[in-house]
Amino acid sequence: MPLNIIATDDNQSLPKKSITKATKRTTAKAKLDRLYLTEPDQFNPLIDAIGRERVKRTTDLIKQFLTGNERCAADLGTGTGIFAKSLIELGIKVDAVDIATVPLKALVEKNLDNITVFQDYIPHTTLDSDFYDFVLGLDVIAYLNRDEFRLFFAETSRLVNLEGLVIISTPLGIDSEDALQNFLELVVLEFDIKKCVLSHHGLFIRLLRFFEAPATFVKASSDKTFFNQELYKRFSINQALFKFNTSKLPSFFWSFIKLFSNPILQFLKQNRFLLIQAEKICRFFSYETSASHAIIVGKRRKLFEPEDVIQDIILPRKKERIWE
Repeated sequence: MPLNIIATDDNQSLPKKSITKATKRTTAKAKLDRLYLTEPDQFNPLIDAIGRERVKRTTDLIKQFLTGNERCAADLGTGTGIFAKSLIELGIKVDAVDIATVPLKALVEKNLDNITVFQDYIPHTTLDSDFYDFVLGLDVIAYLNRDEFRLFFAETSRLVNLEGLVIISTPLGIDSEDALQNFLELVVLEFDIKKCVLSHHGLFIRLLRFFEAPATFVKASSDKTFFNQELYKRFSINQALFKFNTSKLPSFFWSFIKLFSNPILQFLKQNRFLLIQAEKICRFFSYETSASHAIIVGKRRKLFEPEDVIQDIILPRKKERIWE
């Protein structure tokens, strides 16, 4: 299931001075360890067509920008190590970083050559400055607090050497305004953008949501924690509709509909052909609003401020900025 860039907990509303780095580190570790145990599928991009397409596009981009002179790379938020293993196969030594215990333990048990595992807190790692030829930060931002977005880009800039490259990706909230522009504005604070690859899966994601709705209503009707999580994502009339659909009688109706919608949902999730066709439609009719994922290749910026650095990438802002 693709992630959106959203606030992940209520602690972000507390005064910043009351939350230390040590507290953030402990909280992040506990949260991600719990997610790896309770919802491991969200960390496996190979589980559905959208994830597999993201891996393919990212891997193709890495290979495109390899010069053959790269010696070492840092994989921030390595997770299951899919991209770390790809770099190893290309002859590059990898320092794999994650705060969660579960994926790092699995990587260690594989006894891979040319990989060193670090359990460290992003964006405050203890890796060496100006050291890496490649720094990967793939879909990490979605797990950070909002006040750490800027720090994440500063950290990746600190790690990469002057001739090196960073590859950073993020899911984009398809219901947000200016998510892509806000992301790229953060990127250019530290990097010159060499290439930006966008995925336009907005239509396909909405189609999945439609067929996923019956199962969501049924689960929320019997799971109070899940109910509260889903209710928090909705506003105004949508909250009222969600409460109605999860009440006793409607949930019984949805449990029947679920028998038919679930097989269709599983078929769609695995169907790359339909994914690509839906993306073509999105690109043609709603290029600006359908971007659901962005991958950028960047190089550490020189000490000047080009006025038009993102002129050809950023779309004109029409509404109030929201990045979630």
